[in-house]
Order: sequence, then C-alpha cells, then structure tokens
Amino acid sequence: MQNLEKPIEFKVTSKGHIYTLVIIGIDSSRNDFLVGHVTTPIFDKEPVRWDKNGICRNKSHQLNLNINSPEILALKDSYPSLNW
Repeated sequence: MQNLEKPIEFKVTSKGHIYTLVIIGIDSSRNDFLVGHVTTPIFDKEPVRWDKNGICRNKSHQLNLNINSPEILALKDSYPSLNW
C-alpha cells in the first residue's frame, strides 16, 4: 500500500450521527484500492476500503464516497494508472 502524503477526510451525517471517513492510502493490487477508516458513534477507526466508484465494501451506503468531490477528482489526477 502507498500512503497518501496527506489523508483525505470527509464528514457524513446520517440519522443524527456524524461519521468521519478518512482515505489514508492506495493499494493498487486490489479492486477496492482506496484504503482508510471510518469513525462511527460505536467504532473508533474501523478499517474500510472503497472501490473506484466510491462504494464502501461490506458497509452501509452512507459510507460511500462522492467520487465527484474535488478531493477525489484531485486524487484521480494523481493516480491515472488506476483507470478510474
């Protein structure tokens, strides 16, 4: 896995709770190549992975990423070889 120089953080609100999604690296050997964690009201830094469409593997759809956000678009530009 290649760590990002600076983690990318998003805040998501669902059902009155705030979730923090953090992308910390890229693992180009996997389909779910965005690596990070989510902080929920129950779990602190639960490991998660997202695919090229921003889908969070085996988690609620509330934890999916907006792949058209400026942060993700900049990340796409930095890693064009991942074919997103």
